[in-house]
Amino acid sequence: MGAAAEQEDFVFAEARRLYDVQLVCNWLKVDAMATVGAFEAKTHFSRLLERVAGGEQVTITRHGTPVARLIPFSAPDRERIRRTIRRLKEFSEGQTLGGLSVRALREEGRR
Repeated sequence: MGAAAEQEDFVFAEARRLYDVQLVCNWLKVDAMATVGAFEAKTHFSRLLERVAGGEQVTITRHGTPVARLIPFSAPDRERIRRTIRRLKEFSEGQTLGGLSVRALREEGRR
């Protein structure tokens, strides 16, 4: 086999591999973002909860229009919330309204 034929085989093999990767990605995307009608969701709610617990997201539709999404639960990151509140407090220290009152600013905004 000549160098040109080997190059051609390599190109075709690479194209096939990329095509296979694309198929898998598309399959995962469709599978991970399941869509079900409201009646089916009501009928098979336990099964949907199992899928969501496994990491999937499920969109529930009514007459083809999305109305809700079931997503896996994730607990709030309390440490991140505390850090954010602390940074906001640090930022507000020393900040002034330049002699204006909150009431005056509120009234100005209502006009």
